[in-house]
Amino acid sequence: MRWLKRIALAGYGLLALAVYIGFLVRESEHPLIFRYSGAYLVILALLLLLLGLPFILLLVRRRIGPKVFLYVSIPTLVFIVLVYFGFAAYYYQTQRHPFDPFLQAPPQRFEEENPSPPGDSYRILAIGGSTTANFHLPREERYPTLLGEILQERHPESGIQVFNAGQDWWTTKHSLINYVTYARDWEPDLVVIMHAINDLYRSFSPRFYAVGEYDPLWSHFYGPSVFGANPPSYLGHLRNRYLRPLLWRWYPKQRYIEMDYPVDRYVSIEPFEENLRKLIHFIRSDGVDVILLTEPSILKDEMTREERNILKFGFSFCITSVNWWKSEYPSPRSLGEAMDAFNDVIRRVGREENVPVVELAQAIPKTLDHFTDDVHYTPKGSRLVAGLIADAIDGLGSLSRSEAGD
Repeated sequence: MRWLKRIALAGYGLLALAVYIGFLVRESEHPLIFRYSGAYLVILALLLLLLGLPFILLLVRRRIGPKVFLYVSIPTLVFIVLVYFGFAAYYYQTQRHPFDPFLQAPPQRFEEENPSPPGDSYRILAIGGSTTANFHLPREERYPTLLGEILQERHPESGIQVFNAGQDWWTTKHSLINYVTYARDWEPDLVVIMHAINDLYRSFSPRFYAVGEYDPLWSHFYGPSVFGANPPSYLGHLRNRYLRPLLWRWYPKQRYIEMDYPVDRYVSIEPFEENLRKLIHFIRSDGVDVILLTEPSILKDEMTREERNILKFGFSFCITSVNWWKSEYPSPRSLGEAMDAFNDVIRRVGREENVPVVELAQAIPKTLDHFTDDVHYTPKGSRLVAGLIADAIDGLGSLSRSEAGD
């Protein structure tokens, strides 16, 4: 019996040591894995304590005797179990995972912007995802707001209104639904469309945001509503909130592999084109002008360490589980090539549909001065985007025709 106890203790010690070393060895260069420095030190201290826990318990048992040890251990374990189930009961009674039942993330409501009646102003509708919504910036620094200010300054005799119809997570499919069911009711004179990155990562099915394998209708990707589709247990809630960032550190170089995927891996490119053409069709059927924007990014073949440190889309939204141990995610080079392919679709659709295309992807410098992550802008980048779109609108001439009509 004693030899069995020794084997069990030795096995526990080796397992705990392997886990401890897995957290201790900083093998991965991915910034998301090492973003939680304070928690990293805490987990190392706890693992060091757990490494010697059985030996500490044996020492205490030997000091106070087996009977006293048993009398102390049982009430302690019962108390821990009761506390756990108490918190679990509170969690199940109070936890909610709200989401928009049609669009996952709720659309922006234009009533808050107090629009003037149609005909009294030139209305521009900005359609897109988070790079249009710009929620990471103050309202006055978001590109749709700046676009309105620039145009109003250039055309002081006109009333310019820019409605921001962008939303985090949204793809061309979300914008198509939102335009047909809501945004068109505001009777815009011009619609500006920028989509690519969110449509791109619909090619993947990361377990934290998707359910099941890739679906050409994109119904596999739940994004912000994933907890509505797959609500976590209380234990899962604790794991996701407190342990998930730390588990990323466990032998990360062996577990998370950066891959140079070919462009044909990004299979959502065909639905992207179909949705984009449908969106153009319904906008034009309302007699409204359209401008397409290629989507800029900082992604490129060669990136400095500082530039790589701001990236998050590949590791967060494109990670693919190979098995219980290993996962893969696309390299910056791969994502950059995919973004080029999606922007090529925008250019081709623009030519074939006779829609003007603003080359933001080529005009915005791929530097830290202009980007806060893969695709979101700094205030400087946002102002440059707004200026380029304003130039394109002036080149289109519809605003000038509107002024002449007035």
